[in-house]
Amino acid sequence: MKKYIHALLVSVLAALQGPLAFAEESSVSPASMHKSINVRTPSPTSGQHAKKTGRQGKAVLQGKTLYKMYDCAACHSIRGAGCKEGVPLDGIGSRRSQRFLTEQLQDPEEHVAKNTKAFRGDPNLMPHPHMDDQEIKLVVKYLMTLR
Repeated sequence: MKKYIHALLVSVLAALQGPLAFAEESSVSPASMHKSINVRTPSPTSGQHAKKTGRQGKAVLQGKTLYKMYDCAACHSIRGAGCKEGVPLDGIGSRRSQRFLTEQLQDPEEHVAKNTKAFRGDPNLMPHPHMDDQEIKLVVKYLMTLR
């Protein structure tokens, strides 16, 4: 069953990403994904965020891939794409700090409880994403580009 889900995730992600090339499908997992993918940098005319180069750009694209892989758009939206139920992430890089986003991804329930004012007293609705520290770092790098 686990292999089936893994193969399904890889297939869906490959279909969504287009330019994403997996080094070895059998080695791709959420925990090891950032090590096993080869991301091509988009052309300047592709409508991507600000020009990205080198390692920083690769990290941002890997974060975007993880955002898709963890199906964050099932609850959140970016530029109108995704679900409208959760917090829209347009401009999140201007509204929240890296630390805030990191803590939210590390433990949403605890973060909301500690920051009731920032969440206007609303309860936490975000499920724990169960990302490792490197994945969180990459997703936060991507989110910080959403200004």
